Amino acid sequence: MKSQVLTVENVLFFSLGIMMVLIVYNMFVSISNEIEKETVEKGMEKLATYLSYEINRIYQIGNKTNSTISLTISLPIQISKKYYFLKEGDNCLYLFVPEYGFRTNLTLYGINAKIRTKYIPSSKRFITIKYSKGRVEIG
Repeated sequence: MKSQVLTVENVLFFSLGIMMVLIVYNMFVSISNEIEKETVEKGMEKLATYLSYEINRIYQIGNKTNSTISLTISLPIQISKKYYFLKEGDNCLYLFVPEYGFRTNLTLYGINAKIRTKYIPSSKRFITIKYSKGRVEIG
């Protein structure tokens, strides 16, 4: 009888240990996912600010000099190991991360900027910003 009680006691303690490990693991995974989402969101905001700055700069220089200007800039392939797209829609340009559904708008201050294709994937690595006759084209 004593050995049966001891066996049941050992099984219960082992089960409690397994449950505690699973709870700690799940907490770690959920906290890690939240931190990753925040990192992706901040990275998208910084990249959107950079692209907005470059588009606005090309527009201002081209508008002042009344000439055609082309600038090729490199893009990071991933932001926190997540791929993204540069898209056009709702009369604005935005960065989009399909995995999380994040969307970060580029601030263009009324500049008429268009993308040559439906979207530009981050795997392209480079984009060309071209100003000509009051219009900015990205490809």
